[in-house]
Amino acid sequence: MKNLRRIHDLTHPLANGSPCYPGDPAFVVAQFCTIAQDSFSVHRIETGTHQGTHVDAPSHFLEGGASIDAVALEKFVGDAVLLRIPKNAGETIGLEDFAPFAGKIAEDARVIIATGWSAKWNTPEFFENPPRIAIEAARYLADCKIALIGTDTPTPGFPERAIHDVLLKADVAILENLAIPGDCPDAFTLFAAPLRLVGCDGSPVRALAIISADRSDR
Repeated sequence: MKNLRRIHDLTHPLANGSPCYPGDPAFVVAQFCTIAQDSFSVHRIETGTHQGTHVDAPSHFLEGGASIDAVALEKFVGDAVLLRIPKNAGETIGLEDFAPFAGKIAEDARVIIATGWSAKWNTPEFFENPPRIAIEAARYLADCKIALIGTDTPTPGFPERAIHDVLLKADVAILENLAIPGDCPDAFTLFAAPLRLVGCDGSPVRALAIISADRSDR
């Protein structure tokens, strides 16, 4: 790690009371063993597979789709590009929004979209009416054969099934609920590996933007 310049944490913290998608299991962490009583400390965690900053497996929406332990790790680790496309509640990310970034949306790219919506994390509005990718924009990304799309919203777009179907059927990994700081550069190495949860449809991740000393911020 000699060339490491800095790391931007793109992950929302997890704690009791952390937001979760409406209808999903709540996140719960509790002390199970204590140093005073047991001479060591252990905590118990209960969580849904789509809690906080997380990735979706194809099996999240596709019957017979791959579970998260079967998805290639290369999708979640590698060069990424950040597209800043500010949007307000309910606004749509359309094809025209991708036009300024056409040269960056290439085959096998990891495309991270920052709308600014992550600022509403821990507020009632976060899940209510987020910005969303239009179906034709999702098809465009699928046709570009990108490796991964990441968003600072709870879901890439609505209707959720249609958007997920387009992306997952095209083997595009989906990374949701990112926390993207304002000073994050628009090119970095993404690390967002899921837990190796056998047979599961998603996993929380610790998403990191890694900027090395030999890489210019662009």
